[in-house]
Amino acid sequence: MKSFFKPLTFLIVILLIGCEQSTIEDETLSEEDAIVGQWNLVQIDDTDVSDLDCYNDSYIESDGQNITFYILDLNEDGSCTEILVGTETLTIEEGFYYIGDEAMDFTITGNTLAWRVNATATLLFRK
Repeated sequence: MKSFFKPLTFLIVILLIGCEQSTIEDETLSEEDAIVGQWNLVQIDDTDVSDLDCYNDSYIESDGQNITFYILDLNEDGSCTEILVGTETLTIEEGFYYIGDEAMDFTITGNTLAWRVNATATLLFRK
């Protein structure tokens, strides 16, 4: 199986350095409450990965003040590679999610979080 994350590894690092916009579309929740919880990776672009090894163990988790990334890639030999693992301080201001000074391109609608990693790649997570 073709690895989805190998081309994204560099782009994820760039994203954490670069600036992107984020929005909240669910106005019924406060900005902090909207992101709280564990979000499991279910889709990469148009490909369902919810039942694939490694990808189905990947998630983003937040308590509204910190955000933890645990993103894995499936290798050709069936083993997993950690792509993005760690916890960062999360700041939420006027509908934008920031890690440090960098805005994350998150869109939250109900129980779905879309992370636009770059112009061509989007990761979809569900609670």
